[in-house]
Amino acid sequence: MILVVGSSNVDYVFKVDHFTNTGETQKALSFQLYPGGKGANQAVTAGKLRGKSLFLSCLSDRDGQVLIENFKKWNVNGWKICGEYTGKAFIEVTKNGENRIIIYPGANESLTSKVIVENKKMIENSDVLLLQNEIPLDANKTAAEIAKNLGKFVILDPAPAQNLDKEILMLADLITPNEEEAKEIGKIMGCDFDNPESYMKCITNKGVHSIILKLGGKGSIYFDGEEFIKVDAFKVGNVVDTTAAGDVYNGALATALDEGKSIKHAMIFASAAAAISVTKMGAQSSIPDRNKVETFLKNQKM
Repeated sequence: MILVVGSSNVDYVFKVDHFTNTGETQKALSFQLYPGGKGANQAVTAGKLRGKSLFLSCLSDRDGQVLIENFKKWNVNGWKICGEYTGKAFIEVTKNGENRIIIYPGANESLTSKVIVENKKMIENSDVLLLQNEIPLDANKTAAEIAKNLGKFVILDPAPAQNLDKEILMLADLITPNEEEAKEIGKIMGCDFDNPESYMKCITNKGVHSIILKLGGKGSIYFDGEEFIKVDAFKVGNVVDTTAAGDVYNGALATALDEGKSIKHAMIFASAAAAISVTKMGAQSSIPDRNKVETFLKNQKM
């Protein structure tokens, strides 16, 4: 069983011609309201891919109904009602599919270490713990420490790469940064990002157990201090919205690892799910189900 501990947001998505410049007022081409948040996206990914998932998160029932409906639809269980307002994300998406995001944490800040300890049973009932960085750092540390003491496998998606420290990076069994997040982690660990391989060697030498470096269209690379594994990105024709691609990757990766797949096969599975997600608008609305991912993989030249 996968337990995701993390954020829930309501996403306000504005499709725009270009990123709005300083002092500019721009009319949006369209507007959509979506359930989102890195934690929620990853929990729903696991739910869609395997039929259920555990998710420890805080949201408000005064403005979080779009999230609650989606959790019930995809059999995502464990979330809590706490906080005055649900977290929010205000997202600009250009015609080329690029995105820029402003986050308001809201109820996510109510997911404290105390809440983690009170819900320790959820960690006990899981095998893989998946974390991100949109909740208080102390809560992530508490969850990771409890999981490690119980012999669980801990994955940290260090996004956004703010307010991280060495302790949380070294508690995780696996971290999954993209290139920009990896550069910020490099500053914490004292490793320059000259090239992926030398960087990954440096941070594992400094105490990170293993890493998957997500390089977008250039694929992903795994390193555990001994072995490099490279997986190419899948090509898709119509990129519409990349907002949830990283979250879908992590949710799918955790699902595959929890099912006992090798790290390489888990990376391939995750890459396929992420590739499908960029062809649709929205965060959770873009997440593929199991049949779509398996059909997509059958049609690829592996």
